[in-house]
Amino acid sequence: MGSAFSKTVQGKVEEVKDFQFRQAAVQREVMMAVNLANMRDRVQWGACLYSGLLFGAAASLVKTGKVPAVIRPPLVVGGFALAFFTDFAYGSKLQRVTREAEHILEHERERLVPPNQVPFYKFYEEEAASQDKSIERVGRQWPSFIRSYFETD
Repeated sequence: MGSAFSKTVQGKVEEVKDFQFRQAAVQREVMMAVNLANMRDRVQWGACLYSGLLFGAAASLVKTGKVPAVIRPPLVVGGFALAFFTDFAYGSKLQRVTREAEHILEHERERLVPPNQVPFYKFYEEEAASQDKSIERVGRQWPSFIRSYFETD
């Protein structure tokens, strides 16, 4: 009788876990959808502003024969930024980023090791052992030109 009871309990535990995983998946999808909607809103606003800038540059080109120097950098940078946001909002950037994250998780786990003070550090001990021990903390790395000021002969 004890084994039938434990199978029932085990089945219920699995059901609860599956339910929690489904809830987490739905929450993740909702957050991702909100982020994509936010990005699409940025694309719409950015396209409007960039179109105005482009129209102003074209009008100046027709009127004076040249584009003002102050407008040139925003035209180039704005074009790249708009393309980046459009790729994220409507293109395949999200899938490419996901594939890169999968690659990092499978082949570069040593990059994900947290500081040893976190309570779950024990789960990363194997990855921590494979890290390069010659790398020092950031505070110990000074640009070479600054070191020369502190060194005495």
